[in-house]
Amino acid sequence: MNEIELKIGNIIREVTSVEGEQIDKLALNDSLFKSAVLDSLTTIKFIMHLEKEFHIKIKPNKILKKNLASIAAIAKYVESECQISV
Repeated sequence: MNEIELKIGNIIREVTSVEGEQIDKLALNDSLFKSAVLDSLTTIKFIMHLEKEFHIKIKPNKILKKNLASIAAIAKYVESECQISV
């Protein structure tokens, strides 16, 4: 995992009630929705934490399942918003 992916994993631990061990077992491309890591309420908390951690503003039209589907998808989106090369 790269630094952004690790930070995303830490944010998931902060905003969800999912056991840390379960999060550690997730592959980068595992669906966070199918694995019940994110739901509608935790997604909102998660987005707020992403914005704070990475100093970005996620526009409502960018809150798409494809951008939040997995740790890898979120990292790709964050990288594009931050213009960070990993």
